Amino acid sequence: MQKLYIFMLLVVISSHSQAITCNKPALSEKQLSDIIDAERRSNQLIPQKLISPSGESAKIKITRMECYYHYSEQVSKGPFIVFIINKDGNIASYQESGFTAKAGCNLKRKVFNQNELGEKLKYARAKDKSLPSEPKSPVVNMRRFNCMYTYTESADINTDNVFIFDSLGDIFEHRVNRNVRGLILK
Repeated sequence: MQKLYIFMLLVVISSHSQAITCNKPALSEKQLSDIIDAERRSNQLIPQKLISPSGESAKIKITRMECYYHYSEQVSKGPFIVFIINKDGNIASYQESGFTAKAGCNLKRKVFNQNELGEKLKYARAKDKSLPSEPKSPVVNMRRFNCMYTYTESADINTDNVFIFDSLGDIFEHRVNRNVRGLILK
């Protein structure tokens, strides 16, 4: 009698990741700092400025990724906060480290559901032809992690379109994952 063993093998063969391109003028360090300070004044639930026990101010590092800025504050070898700011000068997300870090998103933003993000994606595809087209009869999955959303379209067992949305409902990044899933029969 033959035994039938079924194994699911998932190997990511390729993953193409692309940030959304942007033609907006760059924001200065002062502008970015002012944006964060204004949000901190209006919303006490987001992380406040880091200051070491000795009174040392946090070091600031800014990295631009297409339309987004990663604005990080860190006290020497201690906790850090990273704010993600979009092209329009709005805080799209943040993350803090350390034992006092609070999970969740305390930005005063609308919480999107799967249908709303699907509509935003449909609109974005109409404007930006570089986005992958909607697969025929996709299985859609949406998850929220802190201030960001992952919206995945699975067209078949080999391809997933993955879109990362920020807290404002804008596409932060997208990628196409190509997988090999197979059955091994004995």
